[in-house]
Amino acid sequence: MSARLLYRVFDIEVELDAPGEVLEVFDRLYGALRSTGPGLGPASVRLQVRTRGDAYHLTTPWDSVVASPAAMPAHLFAAMRHSVLRVVRSHCLLHAAALDVGGRGLILAGGAGTGKSALAVALAGRGARMLSDEIAAIELGTGRLDGLGCAAGVRPDIQALLDLEGEPLRWGDETRLILPLAEPAGPHTPRPVHPQMAVLLTPPEEADANAGYVLDLAMAYCPDGFPEAAAGLPGVRRVHRLDGRAYCTLRVDHDGREADVTRALERAARVHGALIAGRHSGRSAPIDGAASPIGEDLPRQDGLQRLLSSMINLQAVGADATPGRGLIALSRLLPHTRFCTLVPGRLNDTAAWIFDRILLHLE
Repeated sequence: MSARLLYRVFDIEVELDAPGEVLEVFDRLYGALRSTGPGLGPASVRLQVRTRGDAYHLTTPWDSVVASPAAMPAHLFAAMRHSVLRVVRSHCLLHAAALDVGGRGLILAGGAGTGKSALAVALAGRGARMLSDEIAAIELGTGRLDGLGCAAGVRPDIQALLDLEGEPLRWGDETRLILPLAEPAGPHTPRPVHPQMAVLLTPPEEADANAGYVLDLAMAYCPDGFPEAAAGLPGVRRVHRLDGRAYCTLRVDHDGREADVTRALERAARVHGALIAGRHSGRSAPIDGAASPIGEDLPRQDGLQRLLSSMINLQAVGADATPGRGLIALSRLLPHTRFCTLVPGRLNDTAAWIFDRILLHLE
């Protein structure tokens, strides 16, 4: 039997119409966003799940997918967050972790596999308040730092690194741990925090040979046929979809000629009607279990430029049409933010470096 639940996500309401067993799983991550409002407004999004034989059929305003019961949670969570990507205009959304460290806002950004989620969970274990391990949100009117507000679904590799305990959730071929975002201490809502530090995670140089060149495309719209077309472009070695991410993401492995590959991808996107909302480029590598972290300050303009590649709703600031607007918007939203690069090392040492940096060097 199907039922309907409403969820409030920043400035929109999302209606999920699905069988009870699907709602139960979904609510384990998004229960904190449950809405008790009067109903859907003009900017709302509807997601519908129906049974189809032994599978589920998910319909969104933009596409549909048929998946097994085991795979549906990842598809549904991606659809929920993809809805945020398409609709939210009240916040600038970044593919980054967001934390409140002693009243100071911290943004952790970096390419896939550089350790954002692991570091966010490690910092939370040291007393930081995790706002999100995946999407940092900066309110356009106030510059306040926030997060998506759902519980974290921790991958098996991070579970092993941090020896975590939590509620298990079957996620495709993985079993993830559900870690609720920490509730603020005391009866009052904590005072708003503003981003005072942005840490841009970079893989170690010695990992480059093994990691390869990657370009992650955050897709506002990914029509059928575009991934196959992208895979056939000169310089592209492989294209695959990253399922269960915060938004529809295509990972492009290429030969290192990033500028040429990027131009070819943009031309192909125009031909196929695809919309690329953001890009992450570089070489991906996991946190090193033996080395010490290495960090240094980054000039403000360089930091803004690199953080711009993490923006996933360019439409909110008009940067989809004019990229320069993105830099202007970020500069206004982050007037006092300091930037630094960090090559992660041992997880606990890396978390300690960030903690000390934000508490001791931003007085």
